[in-house]
Amino acid sequence: RFPKDDGGKQKVMIKYFPNRLWQDKFYTNLEKLGTQRYEAAVHGSYQIYPSSHRDNLDALELFYADGSGKRKDVNIRHELYLDYGVDEATSYARHVVSMQETYRLYPEVLAGVDPHAFWSAILWLEPFIETLKVLDVPSDLLKEWKLVNAGKKKSA
Repeated sequence: RFPKDDGGKQKVMIKYFPNRLWQDKFYTNLEKLGTQRYEAAVHGSYQIYPSSHRDNLDALELFYADGSGKRKDVNIRHELYLDYGVDEATSYARHVVSMQETYRLYPEVLAGVDPHAFWSAILWLEPFIETLKVLDVPSDLLKEWKLVNAGKKKSA
């Protein structure tokens, strides 16, 4: 039975991993990773693969490095997320457009504000781009995703 009545002497620690990547915090001085994710996608300097860790067998892991050459030091980043399938990526785009927030679909913006959706779009890039073509999105947005598609071909 939980909680156990022990007069307040027992402490319980719960370890929870939601496997949801967090957006960049624009109100802090912490490093912003959105641009690095985007640069890695454009340059094809990332790998996505199934997690082999026993606690995350249902997750995907990815390693990425900013391959733009703009940084003195290059850090290889590791992220973990759950893939909910192609419908997650395509319905995300449809919902964003229906809420008139198309700006967040630009890949560099999406990589910062919702990295989970960004990597999902990368994983399911062809259907994601086809969904964008059907929606009323600016042509430069499609061009940016085509640059990402070129990077994906280098990564594979």
